[in-house]
Amino acid sequence: MTVENRAKQFAPFSAITGLDRAVDQKLREVSQVEKRELSEDRAAELDEKLRALRRGMRVSLAYYTSGEYRSLSGLVEQLDPDEGFLKIGGETIPFADLSDVFLPQPLPFSPECATLSPGDEA
Repeated sequence: MTVENRAKQFAPFSAITGLDRAVDQKLREVSQVEKRELSEDRAAELDEKLRALRRGMRVSLAYYTSGEYRSLSGLVEQLDPDEGFLKIGGETIPFADLSDVFLPQPLPFSPECATLSPGDEA
């Protein structure tokens, strides 16, 4: 038996063509979730966070798309309150699909870290 024929003997084989694709599709259908409606308080909090966003800011967010919740982090590339969407990492996300926005937190001030250089007066 030639080396080529011997190699064909161990090649992957799918007895039922298309089974992997059908299983993947069924798994996606089963794992889909319905979009949760935000409470008034939660919607107001999200609105406040959206008002604080600026182009170029680094944020993380959670949003709903295609039957699932996803998370995304990156720089805000575009922000359009009139049209109701923002763009991060090439992804355009409508405000209506957002479930949370995580804004960067400023670092707390620590007096121990503030030191005077020689010659500075307190």
